[in-house]
Parts: sequence; structure tokens; C-alpha cells
Amino acid sequence: MARDVERGGPETAPDSGAVLASKPTRSNTGPIAEQYPQPAHGPRVIATLRKNARERLRIAIDRYQGVDLIDLRVTVDLTVSSGIQIPTKKGVSLRVGMLPALIAALQEAAAVARHEGLLDG
Repeated sequence: MARDVERGGPETAPDSGAVLASKPTRSNTGPIAEQYPQPAHGPRVIATLRKNARERLRIAIDRYQGVDLIDLRVTVDLTVSSGIQIPTKKGVSLRVGMLPALIAALQEAAAVARHEGLLDG
């Protein structure tokens, strides 16, 4: 099943390239910061994946009460024609420090899915 991957939020064109930078940085300057600029408020959207006609999975970095978080959140269209996505309660926020373990677990899930013939490659 092919999924649209959009970088930087739903307002950008779909991109089939890598979703996450290979080595994130805490700096507010440099190529990663330029690619994913920090908004004045709200989450820094890294990518969105089309889930179905109305929903997307938004991957973002955010801060809540001084804690840096990776947020995986389902968003829905505000209206069909607006192109504006609003977050739902569906999702999870994890401490950014858990990101390497999450990536490892997702890679293991992908390997199992490939082994069982659920994924190509």
C-alpha cells in the first residue's frame, strides 16, 4: 500500500524521500533547522503520511511543559476544500529521548512484515 509522504506539513507537495534526518540536532541553525523551521508556536511538523481520504498521520517535534516530545498524531481535514488539518486525540507523544528505541522497533516491525510477505523488499 503506497502512502503519500509530505515534508513540513500538509501545505507542501508530496515527497517520496526520507522522512527523518539521519542525525537530528538541537541547534536552531543549520540544514535541519532550515528544512524544518520552528514555528512561532505549535509543533515543528516533520512529515505527514496520508492515512485515508480524510486523515493524515502527522509526525512532529513539540515541547510541553519544558519537555521535548515526538508527537505522532492523526489529523483530519477541517473542511474538504480548506486544506487545513486539525489534530485529533488519536496519537501518542513520547519523550524525544525515546526516538531511537521507537525507530528500532519500527525497523523490526518492517523486517517482520517483509519476512511475512506483507511488505515488498
